[in-house]
Order: sequence, then C-alpha cells, then structure tokens
Amino acid sequence: MLNFLKIVLDKKRGSELLNIKHDFDRRVDEHNNILKASVESVIPLTDEQLGALSQNLEKITGKNVVLVSSLNPTLVGGLVVKMGDQIIDGSVKFKLESMLEGLTQIII
Repeated sequence: MLNFLKIVLDKKRGSELLNIKHDFDRRVDEHNNILKASVESVIPLTDEQLGALSQNLEKITGKNVVLVSSLNPTLVGGLVVKMGDQIIDGSVKFKLESMLEGLTQIII
C-alpha cells in the first residue's frame, strides 16, 4: 500500500486518491456481487419495509442489494429507487406529472 501511495504521489496524482478509492470500492462490490442502491421516500421506511424492498430488488438483479434510505418531501408519496444508472420511479409526483403530460397532449 505504501508503494502504491508513493507511485501516486510521484506521478503527481494525489488529487485523484478519492476517485481511486471510489473505483476500488466499486470493483470490490462488483467482485462480491453487491449492488448499492438508494431509495427516496416521503416518510422514513421501517426496517421491515427496507428488508422487503431489498429482497425484491435482489430477485430482480440477482445481486446482494445494500440500500441507503433518504427522505425527499417533494415526492408527495411512493418511492424512487436508484441503482447505478437505473431509476425506478414509483412516486406520486412522477405519476401526476405523467398524467398532466398525457392530458396536455390530448388537448393540443
């Protein structure tokens, strides 16, 4: 590890250490079949709800899912799950916006 850090510093790449760490963590998770996902909701989710969601996502992805929960009061209701570059938007806000878009296309 010390030799690695010396090489990074000799090549004047010290500012890239955080990016190197993130890439290393991503590769370790990939090797261990772990997928990190974030879930946004209006109210805090219980441990049972997080567990059930995690199990469903594991069935879909075939990977061990680690969830990070956060609150987003702009959703009105429902959930938004982000896994890498994939987003599952089950929020009331998204559904209302979709309905509004459909209605405006009918009128025009």
